[in-house]
Amino acid sequence: MSKQAVRMYYEQYDEWARMDSASGQIEFMRSMGVLDQWLPEQARVLDIGGGPGRYAVELARRGHRVSLVDLCSHHIEMAREQVVDRRLSTRVERMCEGDACDLSMFGDDSFDAAMAFGPFYHLVDDNERRDAAAELARVTRPSGIVFVQFIPPLSGVVRLMERADELPQTVSVDSFQTAHAEYVYRNPSETGFQEAAYMTPEQAKLLFEEVGFVTEDLLSVLGLAAGREERLCRLQARDPELYEAMAAVIEDTAREPAVIETGELAMWVGRLQG
Repeated sequence: MSKQAVRMYYEQYDEWARMDSASGQIEFMRSMGVLDQWLPEQARVLDIGGGPGRYAVELARRGHRVSLVDLCSHHIEMAREQVVDRRLSTRVERMCEGDACDLSMFGDDSFDAAMAFGPFYHLVDDNERRDAAAELARVTRPSGIVFVQFIPPLSGVVRLMERADELPQTVSVDSFQTAHAEYVYRNPSETGFQEAAYMTPEQAKLLFEEVGFVTEDLLSVLGLAAGREERLCRLQARDPELYEAMAAVIEDTAREPAVIETGELAMWVGRLQG
């Protein structure tokens, strides 16, 4: 997807509000749980494609030093407002427009950790994915930790089945068959999300291990909660004890291959060798 197409899409989409939805709340809670597990205290963290700063703000609130890069200037402005409103400016080192494939505004070995929770499902070109992986390795210090979210192919295909009902013009026979066969979705209309790239867990591991990372963890972010988020949020309010029992099962099964493939959003966690 061209950078301009990504910008145009997110200019019409409220990414901050998405995280307030039932799905967004569970995604955020579970993602933060993984970050908390692996991040050292007061880490210097780069949030690539961090949008309006939902994760950057929370990491800064928890004592980390954060820099945020995003393609969209209005996301950067929203992030700045959130940081100022929460009096976190001393913990946010830099917020700037940038591209996951070119992080030249940052030096080598600059960060204890880096996260990319959006870019890799926008990068449909193999060379761009390799460039972005190499940039992650370059800006991360030896032994630093990296978190990448991606969409597994089966999850992508299931989502297209849903989109075909919600927005029929966005899914054609050809776009659906191509997505299934080639792991790339191209929207035949001008409405909504224009392109997406899917990766299998094995492809994700190979991509990042080729640039010097070792795999530490691989899991489904939503897991068994995928598609059931609103029900689970209602259950949490009505019966917290039962909700916690279900949340434990969601966590316990999050690394099962079938759950990773069908849980909508996966996360790879790696450490840079050295």
